Amino acid sequence: MELRNLSHARESIAKWVRHYNEKRLHAGIGYMEPVLYYRGDSEQRKMERAAKLRAAREERRRINAERLRQAA
Repeated sequence: MELRNLSHARESIAKWVRHYNEKRLHAGIGYMEPVLYYRGDSEQRKMERAAKLRAAREERRRINAERLRQAA
């Protein structure tokens, strides 16, 4: 990305910082967005995230098992 001037550079950096702190999933805090992790009860957020991940794994296993049955 080519930065045209100081204002454009500041805007680009601010956009990146917002993404990093509000959207990007961070491994060190259980693959959650920092903004969600640090607002409220972090242990509750970890438990919610773990439950979502378990449900997604179970759904993937169900889908893969169904695909194997159809292929047989």
